[in-house]
Amino acid sequence: MKMRSLLCITIHLAVAAIALGPHFIGALNSDGTVLISLLKNLNGPANVFSSWRSSDENPCNWEGVFCHADHTVRVLNLTDRQISGTLSPAIGGLHNLKELYLDINSLSGTIPPELGNCTKMEFLYLSSNNLHGRIPAQLGGLKSLRSLSLYNNFLSGSIPHSIFELPLLEAIYLNTNNLTGPIPSNVGNVRGLSKLWLGQNSLTGAIPLSIANCSHLTELYLHDNRLAGDLPEFLGRLSKLEYLYVTSNNLGGRIPKSLGNCANLIEVEFSNNHFRGEFPEELGKCTNLTMISATQNQLTGPIPAALGSLQYLKQLYLNQNFLSGGIPAELGNCSLLVDLRLHINKLQGFIPPVLGKLQNLQILFVSNNSLEGQIPPQLFEAKSLQELYLYRNRLTGSIPPEITDLKNLRYVFLFDNQLSGSIPPTLGARSNLTGIDFTGNQLTGSIPPTLCSSGKLKLLLVVGNQLEGRIPPEIEKCSSLSRLILSHNRLSGFLSSNFLVTNHNVDHLDMKGNKLEGTVPSSLEHCKNLSFMDLSMNELSGALPPQLGQLSKLKLLNLGSNRLSGSIPDSIGHLSELQSMDLSSNNLSGSIPPALDGMSSLVHVNISNNHLTGCIPKSWSKLWNSSPSSFSGNPGLCLAENDGKILCKCKSKQHGMGGQSSHHRIGRWGLDRIVRF
Repeated sequence: MKMRSLLCITIHLAVAAIALGPHFIGALNSDGTVLISLLKNLNGPANVFSSWRSSDENPCNWEGVFCHADHTVRVLNLTDRQISGTLSPAIGGLHNLKELYLDINSLSGTIPPELGNCTKMEFLYLSSNNLHGRIPAQLGGLKSLRSLSLYNNFLSGSIPHSIFELPLLEAIYLNTNNLTGPIPSNVGNVRGLSKLWLGQNSLTGAIPLSIANCSHLTELYLHDNRLAGDLPEFLGRLSKLEYLYVTSNNLGGRIPKSLGNCANLIEVEFSNNHFRGEFPEELGKCTNLTMISATQNQLTGPIPAALGSLQYLKQLYLNQNFLSGGIPAELGNCSLLVDLRLHINKLQGFIPPVLGKLQNLQILFVSNNSLEGQIPPQLFEAKSLQELYLYRNRLTGSIPPEITDLKNLRYVFLFDNQLSGSIPPTLGARSNLTGIDFTGNQLTGSIPPTLCSSGKLKLLLVVGNQLEGRIPPEIEKCSSLSRLILSHNRLSGFLSSNFLVTNHNVDHLDMKGNKLEGTVPSSLEHCKNLSFMDLSMNELSGALPPQLGQLSKLKLLNLGSNRLSGSIPDSIGHLSELQSMDLSSNNLSGSIPPALDGMSSLVHVNISNNHLTGCIPKSWSKLWNSSPSSFSGNPGLCLAENDGKILCKCKSKQHGMGGQSSHHRIGRWGLDRIVRF
């Protein structure tokens, strides 16, 4: 009877299972149950997890899930799916999982140690999330792991030694975290390692000797840490090495000559360390090199001529060292060279004309050296040249007219040399010039009208030369300019009524120390971003335009040493950000408008040597106390008494109808008496 009852129950259950089909409770296999458990801690777009149904028999048709033949999970790939939340310890229940890709999401929390239970894991990618905490030592249990990617998180603590006991590991990406401590000394136990990325952490100590055992290493990124000691000679034994980055550490000693044995090197980065001695010429044997960077070190001696044999070299950065000698002419053989930066060294001699052979050269940066002689015209046969920085050398002669043939030229900075002659008259006519700085030379002639032909010129700096003539209308109308600095030349003529009328970008205008005439253009009101304006030491006349009060971002206004007349406009009081105002040595008259009393940002005022009368604003008393000479030369100007010392009295309507109050008179005679007090 009992057997008969059990048989009936079994039949009923079987019929129910057939009737319910995939919705039969308990149908989902164990790996599917684990994934459903993970889902409790995850959030993501509906289309990502909508297929994850607990009513299914297995998860093999779910989004991002790939299975073995037995319906257990082989791959979970949810890369870049905008998933947030935390990774549950339940992940350790996926015992047949070989590949886990949860990178480029917004996962937070810690890495669950239970991941170490997924002993068949070959690829573990959790990079580019918001994970924090330590890297679990339990990951050392993943004996099948071939690639570990945890970069770009907030992981902290030391790197577990157990990771470097994984026999099959080929790639480790732990860069861009907050890891501390030394690189584990057993790193060399992973003999099959080809990629080791530990950059952008806070690792300390020396580079472990055992790395020499990683004979398959092709990529070694240790940059932006706090590593110290010398760069080991044994790195030269890594014959397969292609990328070596040790930038921004505390490494010292010499750059190993043995690196010349690494024939497969493609990029080497030694910058921002304390390397000294000569740059090894042996690197000239690494003929696959495309980039060499050793900036901001203490390298001395010459630039090796052997580097000229690097036919694939595109970028050579040796700037900010103590290199001496000349620029090797052999560099002209590096036909693929795009970017050459040798600035801030002690280089001497001439600029090699052969550099003009470099048809791919876009940037030539050799400023802050002791180069001499003329700029070779052959240099401008390098038709791809976009940026030319030769400033702060001892160059002489004229600017070669061949420079106007460069159609791609954008920046040309030649300041602080001894150049003479005129600026080539068609400069800018055939190029997209963006920045020009010829300051501190002995240039003569006029400003070419073609400089802004492209409509892209932002910087025009020609300070301290001997330029003459008027400012070309084409420059006055250049709407792209953000800095126009032409001070200390011999420029003359009138500023037109349309001066910079279409320019809403200029923030710095300096034409101090010229021979400019006429009035201050009212069109400057359109320069809404102007923060610095210096037109002092010219021959400007007429009244101050009230439109200046519309320059709401102005911080410095200097119109001193001109022939300006009339009164100070009330609108100047609207310049709430103005910090420095110099109107000295003009013919201004009348009283200082009361509106200027509320200019709280002012820290410097000079209105000396005018014909101003009346009272100095009360809020300016501190300015007078700090620099009384800035108010001298105005016989009718008075300062309200604030120290009990009455030097003179004047009437002031500010203190009532016809009332008298005590003031300091600070004309030329009065100032002398005040200073003696």
